[in-house]
Amino acid sequence: MNTGLVTGFVFVDRTTQGRISPELLAIFAKVAEAQIREDVAPAWGMQPVSVRVDAAENAQPGECVNYFVDRDDDVPDALAYHTEATSGVFFARTLVETILGAGGNLADDANSVLAASNHECNEAFIDPSVNQWCDDGAGKSKAKEPCDPVQDTVYPKTVEGADYPVPNFVTPAWFDSRAAGALFDEMGVLTAPFTRTAGGYYEERDNATGEVTQVFGDAVPEWRRRIASGRRARARAR
Repeated sequence: MNTGLVTGFVFVDRTTQGRISPELLAIFAKVAEAQIREDVAPAWGMQPVSVRVDAAENAQPGECVNYFVDRDDDVPDALAYHTEATSGVFFARTLVETILGAGGNLADDANSVLAASNHECNEAFIDPSVNQWCDDGAGKSKAKEPCDPVQDTVYPKTVEGADYPVPNFVTPAWFDSRAAGALFDEMGVLTAPFTRTAGGYYEERDNATGEVTQVFGDAVPEWRRRIASGRRARARAR
């Protein structure tokens, strides 16, 4: 049974190719915790949560388990995703071999395993059940997925003396049609609500018909459009 909020994250390595060493997984957890504590939680007015490496069976109620796996045959085009199981358990999957096979890397830039993992953790922290929408005041609602509109931008987070790329994210002001002169994303690259970077996108739902569509930036390649359309059908249960 959960309270509707993620109370922490547990990182679990289930890859088979030896890409994620225990030391690297520990760094990934520290970077995720640092971004939530220093940036995401303050921006969203929430209490920070801990991130640790542990066995999945040790996860406590309300914690989200982030599984690092090779790939997921149920969503073969996905790089990473988060969701809530029918049992009410929060979980995420970061698909390491899929990311590397798509030209990504472990921890270098926006196309890294690290950035994908943090992307999902940040979004699970804000909307763990993947079911929140915000009315845009113009007949549609936007999915409460804070990393998607700026998914092609990252900034450095210093942990143990080294810089690691973490994903940019939008702030609550992004979801407010009347906000003006606000910080709409952590890096300050957007200048208005309901906008996106060239490589970002968002999902919107027609308030009258319930139809959900994706709105992509011009620089989003076709393969990423397929991923977004397939992996984030928000009515989809896992």
